[in-house]
Amino acid sequence: GVSYALPPLTAPKGTVPVAQINFTVDGAEFAEVFTIDIQGNPVNFAMRRAPWLSIARQEIGVAEIHGREHSERVMEYHNSTNSPPSTDDDSGPWCSSFCNWVMEQSGFDGTDSPGSQSWKSWGEAYDKPVYGAIAVFSYGKGKGHVAFIVGKNGRKLAMLGGNQSDEVSIKLMSTGKIVKYVIPKGYAVPPFDDELSTMSNTGEANYDTTR
Repeated sequence: GVSYALPPLTAPKGTVPVAQINFTVDGAEFAEVFTIDIQGNPVNFAMRRAPWLSIARQEIGVAEIHGREHSERVMEYHNSTNSPPSTDDDSGPWCSSFCNWVMEQSGFDGTDSPGSQSWKSWGEAYDKPVYGAIAVFSYGKGKGHVAFIVGKNGRKLAMLGGNQSDEVSIKLMSTGKIVKYVIPKGYAVPPFDDELSTMSNTGEANYDTTR
């Protein structure tokens, strides 16, 4: 049988991926990949899918507290960076702080920056949206947004991120402002993770709701 504790694997040399079945074990996501070798023999193996997403999903619903009080959890996101707010303030942009906290909680390095555009120089660039990748949005003048790709609906991507309508949530976003897709260095993307699942009953986000 397959050991699900294995680190991400790449397809064995000389094999061609033909299918993928995604499944979950104790909250961790895996892909069973089906390939064939040059003799036509089946070669199957498991890959871990974006392990940081299991952490991110647990944070859905964390929200800013309007007024004088502030969310301790949002401040924890900020404090994972090297430039947290000088005051206990959760009302400013915190999408990058959320991504940084999630990656560090998952055992990966983040950017240690509260600035969304810091992710443009992080990890490895990917040429298309894939499950678990971070999409970097640029609104100009150094402003933007970052969030994790978890699905799609039509031409819009379903993004799991912080500071989306002042909370951690999954929202659909247009791709026009995306300037880069990035994944952690060394992370092997399962071969069919660019075939994003369609997500319905999901609200939308834009510049006004993510700044």
